[in-house]
Amino acid sequence: GSLPVLLEEREVSGKEPHQELAHWHDRLELIQVKSGQMHCHVNDSDFLLKKGDICIINEEQIHRVYSDEEETCSTNTLTISPAMLQNIQGLYNKLIFPVISDSDFTHIRMNGRNSHAKRISDLFDEMMKLAKEKPTGCELEALAFVALILRQVYLVYKEEPLEREHDEDLRLH
Repeated sequence: GSLPVLLEEREVSGKEPHQELAHWHDRLELIQVKSGQMHCHVNDSDFLLKKGDICIINEEQIHRVYSDEEETCSTNTLTISPAMLQNIQGLYNKLIFPVISDSDFTHIRMNGRNSHAKRISDLFDEMMKLAKEKPTGCELEALAFVALILRQVYLVYKEEPLEREHDEDLRLH
């Protein structure tokens, strides 16, 4: 598409002989687990993602998802190039750059019960619907969803240090 945004449905299974290799990119990646469970490995952290969970992986982090289970895990993955908003300089400098340039922010794992995770999941579902139906001018609507998702990323990032001790479901690494 003409947007620097990619939304993919993916399946991860232990039966698959060629699982994803560790990689990195200059994009923000969000993973929504639709069914089953899988592992996500970011830098030196390895954790389990279950149905409903959301994982946000910052740019330039070495990561991969894999499974050691027979059961297939289905996910939606959204990769966003935040640089596309650089032209809106004030907004980019205030709401995007501080988040993606923070070396302490490698990834955030959110339990599906978390309100931000629920909101992101709803936005994912809307985007999937949009991608399937492709109405006229859908690129602009997709852009609106991306902005709404980036706002959630910003909110989670901002709240994070305060909640770190209290909320084990929400972790900044």
